[in-house]
Amino acid sequence: MNRPRALVVDDEPDIRELIEITLERMDVASTLVANLGDAYTAAKKTPFSLCLTDMRLPDGNGIDLIRHMHQHHPGVPVAMITAHGNMTSAIEALKAGAFDFVSKPVDLQVLRNLVGTALKLGEAIAAARGSDVDDIHYEVERRGEVPGEHTVLLSSATEQLSLSHAVTTRQVFADGAIRAARWVLDQEPGLYSMQDVLENDL
Repeated sequence: MNRPRALVVDDEPDIRELIEITLERMDVASTLVANLGDAYTAAKKTPFSLCLTDMRLPDGNGIDLIRHMHQHHPGVPVAMITAHGNMTSAIEALKAGAFDFVSKPVDLQVLRNLVGTALKLGEAIAAARGSDVDDIHYEVERRGEVPGEHTVLLSSATEQLSLSHAVTTRQVFADGAIRAARWVLDQEPGLYSMQDVLENDL
């Protein structure tokens, strides 16, 4: 499998450099751009495993990129970088199809968790039925704030896995989703619940 690559869109050079260094330490390559136009061009030319975009860009809004990626590159999880405390923008990003969000100033541990979750979910579900990660389609639904109910739908051309439950933090949900995807590896095709995972994956 090729090394995962992230599309990073931010007009602040310091932020781009910080994210690039963090991703490099996770063995994730980066393509860095400063505006929407360059982001659209990069997404058309290069397959990405993840996209991180700032909210406010010189030539538009990061929400537009989220919608574009969701429509034209649905297998790429997109996360929004928002101003500190701007929950309105974060919620708008999630409604547009963002996988998650991270606030400025960027907390490196939060960033690493976000990137790790996006990559592991794709790898786990792809391994479950032998699909390539690039063939996985993501749909994410977030109801309310954390704690709350979370649903992630991951699907390939032939199968889909829907994970939904109420948890106290995003990390707990991510861990449960990854655990469930791995458990499905050894199961026959059918309908399963998180209870099945908890009762059998001890």
